[in-house]
Amino acid sequence: MIPDWLPNIHPLIVHFPIAILVFAVLMNGLAFILPRNWWDEFKSTLLYCFGTLCTIGAFYSGNQAADTIYLIAEAQNILSDHADWAKITMWYFALYSSIRIFLHYIGGLEKKWLQLLMFILVFPAIYSLHKTGENGTKMVYGFGAGTGQLLEKEEELIATKKSSLDSLTTGFILSENEDWQWTITKNAVEDLRSNFHWIHGDILDLKPKIIGNDILSIGANVEKNEFLSHQTYQNVQLDMYVNLDSLIGEFKIIHHYLADESYDFISISLEGIVTQGRIKDGESIIFEKSQHSFDGLLFISVVGDGTHFRGYINEKMIVHGHGDEPNRGYVGLGLTGQGKVFIKSITLTQL
Repeated sequence: MIPDWLPNIHPLIVHFPIAILVFAVLMNGLAFILPRNWWDEFKSTLLYCFGTLCTIGAFYSGNQAADTIYLIAEAQNILSDHADWAKITMWYFALYSSIRIFLHYIGGLEKKWLQLLMFILVFPAIYSLHKTGENGTKMVYGFGAGTGQLLEKEEELIATKKSSLDSLTTGFILSENEDWQWTITKNAVEDLRSNFHWIHGDILDLKPKIIGNDILSIGANVEKNEFLSHQTYQNVQLDMYVNLDSLIGEFKIIHHYLADESYDFISISLEGIVTQGRIKDGESIIFEKSQHSFDGLLFISVVGDGTHFRGYINEKMIVHGHGDEPNRGYVGLGLTGQGKVFIKSITLTQL
């Protein structure tokens, strides 16, 4: 059983393949100077094979672990790099071990030059193993992956920034690198008009209204209403606080939108169906779909990072798909149906 304080099994097993594979390389090197009755190529191959099996287990437990933790935007590209290096490491060691087994079968590892060649060929795998571990360490010790404290920190940050915006005429802050944060103030309707452009419908159809001083209400229409940022982005994370309880329809988060209406998206329907996919040449490609129950104010995060696409709701990963890396494009929101959506804040961070 996994202890209550541990978010997943990955931390329990991930260090084991690292130790086995490093030990295998060390003993493989010592085999050149040790007597054969002490250590030989066959023993090294057994270690490599065992380490490879452990690596496969660590890789798939890592995929499962990625679905159980929430990471702030600054750590999302590290998670993607960690996953990419882990896949390279797993496949490299799988291929390397298979070649060693084949060479044993044909008697090739009796030749010194082949022993030396195979020893040299293992070092790229050790480098990829190092990069995998390096990115994993950054996530845990640099960003507190799995600690459960990140959502609270994000909420505190929004509260702090919100207090500093009360005296400003706009709640939409665009940084020099074109990251932006939109915290709802009394001027949110003008922020909406000034900082977004419409590809379907218009701002009048949304009937935007300020509730209190920090909630923007926008209304859905039977016809779809979609609006986008003025800036384009490559790798992005969109974080937002929204309430969808009054929506009878579909709420869509759009990213990597191109001029020909090709884009990636995550949509949330009335029934709680979360769909992650891509529109390409008029055809819908679904990466992943799941169904959940949500109510109240939701903290939604959408990540498009290279070939990795993730969607979180209330700190929990809901969808995690993969596809070809999209071209640079716009980000935005879409509504279809009836009812209202209530927005408290939206933040875009480039990864």
